[in-house]
Amino acid sequence: AAQRGIHDIINFDDGAVMTDSGGYQVLEYGDVEILPEEMANFEKEIMTDIAIPLDKPTGFRLPKKTARDYVNHTLKVSKQTLAQRKDNGQLWVGPIQGGEHFDLVRKSTKALVAYGFEMLALGSPVEFMESYEYALLAEMILVAKKEMPYSVPLHLFGAGHPLTIPFAVAFGCDTFDSASYILYAKQDRYMTDDRTRHLSEISYFSCACEVCSKFSPKELVELEKESRVNHLALHNLHAIKSEVDRVKESIKEGRLWEYLLKKLRSHPKLYEILDIVTSNSEYLARSTPLFKEKALFFYSHYDQYRPEVVSYHKMVRRFKTPKKTLVISKPFT
Repeated sequence: AAQRGIHDIINFDDGAVMTDSGGYQVLEYGDVEILPEEMANFEKEIMTDIAIPLDKPTGFRLPKKTARDYVNHTLKVSKQTLAQRKDNGQLWVGPIQGGEHFDLVRKSTKALVAYGFEMLALGSPVEFMESYEYALLAEMILVAKKEMPYSVPLHLFGAGHPLTIPFAVAFGCDTFDSASYILYAKQDRYMTDDRTRHLSEISYFSCACEVCSKFSPKELVELEKESRVNHLALHNLHAIKSEVDRVKESIKEGRLWEYLLKKLRSHPKLYEILDIVTSNSEYLARSTPLFKEKALFFYSHYDQYRPEVVSYHKMVRRFKTPKKTLVISKPFT
């Protein structure tokens, strides 16, 4: 691997390659048989473009004392790795840990920023998503983002589901990674834009990707296991890519708020995020353009908290005039 380099191994020369250090395996299996400095050297040798120190993920429901130990270990390893980096163009990403212990997430983020990492990544979201703890994940993202300079991008580990991507982007995540498309396929799980269904439960495909256009659900179920997994993985990847494109288009049109609120209504556990969105509208307003090319849509009382409205209210409060008389005109109805 060191002789060939990662780009040659995967036959990809058209962009940057990001490699994980295997820290998630610690969460899955309890340990990995490699030292952090050995993994860092390996990532240097294979000439990956974006590298991550071998961290120790906190996961979900870890006792706070243990979580604190994991955070301190990750910070120590990250600082050592960054200090030993080579000036070879590699970008090292600082892994944020802490889980649902938000004070640890805050501590982790502050330290990694102080160390000088030019990109950060929020760890352990997979277990939150598997437990449908979307609100906790949303708060984790916000806690981290509020301690980061705007110039530092935030990566979200393992966030490969159409339900997660819109609110993660709205709260400031820039990049994602996930193996969910193939992992779900191995369990015969089929991704849609608002849920995950078992293949045997589906009568009709509403998707028009190359897989769903070629097979009916019954035909896909009847394929040999390997072929079925490959086809289902391709569909799942298409579902994730389509969601990313929908989010991008909503940003370009100035409709991310509308799209986000629509998406949050697709699952009861996602709906819990609405209170987090509205209570953080002033923070969201800092990175929301004040002027839009299209009119704003108002559907419910939640829309009074959209960032543009918050910004306009603040602007009006700052407006002063020496005149004592105020005339408000109302059109006849």
